[in-house]
Amino acid sequence: MTVKSVLIIGHVGSEFWPYFCDSPEYRDGQDHPLDRWSRRTIQAAAADMAFVSPNDGPPYPPLHALTRDGGGGRGGALHPSPLGMLVHAQFGLWVAIRGLLLSQVALPATQALPAPPASAFQDCFAACPVGAFSDEGYDAVACARHLLQNTKAACWSGCLARQACTVGQDRAYDRDHARFYMDAFTKAMQRRGV
Repeated sequence: MTVKSVLIIGHVGSEFWPYFCDSPEYRDGQDHPLDRWSRRTIQAAAADMAFVSPNDGPPYPPLHALTRDGGGGRGGALHPSPLGMLVHAQFGLWVAIRGLLLSQVALPATQALPAPPASAFQDCFAACPVGAFSDEGYDAVACARHLLQNTKAACWSGCLARQACTVGQDRAYDRDHARFYMDAFTKAMQRRGV
């Protein structure tokens, strides 16, 4: 297969959440339900293209690089944020990449969008109760330990640093959606021995 275009597929906010919660993958108790649901639904919608999951690896696909100018991507819709997550000019930190579609057709690049101003993140670092975000990067171990040792921490309802970003707050994840991610994160960190 000759790949001429890479389409980045994801979601914004929690609009998809009720559909996922009504899926067999959500209810079957097996690992990685959202990844499996994403693969099934995206492949069904684009059966003539190859699908690549963010978790296909190692080596893992360079998703961050593909989403922006200068790293191989030509869209420029997503940018690195000071928190290490990708940020969208309109939707803020409430975007998630669910996969890539590889096309044999050359498609035009999407219009580049500017990065949000640095002021949008000024309160983010301070919002984290354990200082897991800094100029040096994200301390996932400190974050996971805080959650695992504090079962009633406000962070269980969603990352407080992420919530402090002023861009795209109308797209913030619903409580159950955010909790799903925090549960998945802590389980993954426990498997690593945290």
